[in-house]
Amino acid sequence: MQNVNVKTSQNVQINYQLASIGDRILAYLIDSLIILAYILLLVFMFSFLFDGGDIDTPFDDTFSDAFDMYSLIAALIMFLIVSPIIFYHLLCEQLMQGQSFGKRAMQVKVVKTDGSQPKFGNYFIRWILRIIDAIPYWGIGICSILFSQKSQRLGDLGANTIVIKLKPEVHAEDTIFAQVDPNHQVAYQNVLRLTDRDVEIIKSIMNRSYENPDMLVQLSTKIRSVIEAPEDGVLPIPFLQQVLKDYNYVCIYG
Repeated sequence: MQNVNVKTSQNVQINYQLASIGDRILAYLIDSLIILAYILLLVFMFSFLFDGGDIDTPFDDTFSDAFDMYSLIAALIMFLIVSPIIFYHLLCEQLMQGQSFGKRAMQVKVVKTDGSQPKFGNYFIRWILRIIDAIPYWGIGICSILFSQKSQRLGDLGANTIVIKLKPEVHAEDTIFAQVDPNHQVAYQNVLRLTDRDVEIIKSIMNRSYENPDMLVQLSTKIRSVIEAPEDGVLPIPFLQQVLKDYNYVCIYG
């Protein structure tokens, strides 16, 4: 699984797990099924309303102006009806904070490359560039994801965004009371000053770091003060991972 380091507003590096191309394809397929269901619903409704017959237009030249107004209103109504299809991804990502229904199902999310929440302009660029990414049969977009450094399609490159997993894979050695290497070297001897509850909070905040990356900085500072760990230049995530491993080791092996 590919990871990427981003810098927060406090100039601190945070490690994110990028969404795999499989996650993104499945999310797109789920969204496509939702759009297809909406289209089928429209077809059913129009078939029911007009019963498959022709719509007579009894307007002659005398009523040409009225007919033009009727056409304009009909076109406007038709646009409003099909707009959820056209703007589906743009509206979802704006209203659902970087997710569509497919992305939510796959637990992935769009964020800026600095880990912050994208603005409407970022979502708009991603949306408008879908036209190019989709040529042919999403070939350009898939190739861009496969060969770009941060798994970005053209829309991501243009919008300065990435797609991350909300629940990154957690290895056994990083969990509380998990088996650890008997030869593990404890870096912070005072980890038993922490409680099981403290460790659970550390894990929870690390798993939700995408919501507020700067919170990791505050957390690592607090933990350092509790266990009296000196400032050794270790970044927040590696520091907290080491604390979790040390805590496991000391609890198991004493």
